Amino acid sequence: MPPDDLGRRRDWSDDEKLLTVEESLQGFRQGAVTARLYGLSRSLLTRWRRDYRSGFLHVSASTGFVLLAIS
Repeated sequence: MPPDDLGRRRDWSDDEKLLTVEESLQGFRQGAVTARLYGLSRSLLTRWRRDYRSGFLHVSASTGFVLLAIS
């Protein structure tokens, strides 16, 4: 993030939130480390993780993936 953007509110897309949350849940990486890496507060990442687990944060239809069930 450029220095002139520090302290300014950023509008994160659902896709960006999803990728950040999934990265924070992989391996032994802690949420605080991921939050610091992306320049967001730990509490905001915690909220996104809660939304992810509750099903409120999901991939948009623009990704091109379709759920397929084979029976």
